[in-house]
Amino acid sequence: MSFAAVDHVTEREPGKWEDCTFASMLETMRLGLPNGTDIPPTITEVNRFARAAGFPEGHQGATIEDTLPAASRLYGLTARHYSLTREWDVLEREFRDPDTVAVVTGVMAAVPAYLRRWSPRFTGAHAVAGRSNVNVPIWCDPLAPRDGTYDGEPVPMGTWWRFTNALPGWQALIMKAAQAAGGLMIAMGGVQYQSDKIIRVVRRTAILDAPAGNRIASAERGYRYAYIGADSGYRVVVVNTAIPYDDDVKRPTGCYLRGADVVIEDA
Repeated sequence: MSFAAVDHVTEREPGKWEDCTFASMLETMRLGLPNGTDIPPTITEVNRFARAAGFPEGHQGATIEDTLPAASRLYGLTARHYSLTREWDVLEREFRDPDTVAVVTGVMAAVPAYLRRWSPRFTGAHAVAGRSNVNVPIWCDPLAPRDGTYDGEPVPMGTWWRFTNALPGWQALIMKAAQAAGGLMIAMGGVQYQSDKIIRVVRRTAILDAPAGNRIASAERGYRYAYIGADSGYRVVVVNTAIPYDDDVKRPTGCYLRGADVVIEDA
């Protein structure tokens, strides 16, 4: 997935550092919302977001749920864009999906010293942004400065487990990167798409015309489709179909499958 130092959102500013959840939410929404890169990755935006959620300067911290109403008003976040979990096996599975971005809460006392280097004496509850990276997810800490070079670091799955497990009621907000994948050229509506991945259906599921949209057909277990991207927890695939068209002519069409019903494989 596309991620660079320019996407990093820091909570560092003069005075108390308190906005880890807001900074991590902004960073995750920048990757997970269709127009997310329009969100400024600045401390000014962090403070605007916190104020919109009803948190003044000097607040004692916020939960993920605290941020959601303001995220909806300011950035158009809706329930179809994310899922929430407190189950480690869910987060671990999602982190193995190449499109996952997330906000994850936990306790800094449970992680190695190198992850506490931005504030060595801080061992309390914290929120960080994460994104999938094979089996070693990227940890992007809002305590790190926005210096034009920091873009997170790979952290073993076991460390993520210790981080979350140390906080009763820990939580993760999970999104799917809103971008197309990149190799095999696919013509669709006269537009060229590129993908080196396929989708394999692991349980019977509906083929939809939009995320949570209208059913076009059904995909049986074992079916495979060219994969061209992710949107709001769904996988965008190319289906040769005539169903949406009045002329009854089959053509390559971008359709949607529920992410939980498929797996991504190399083409």
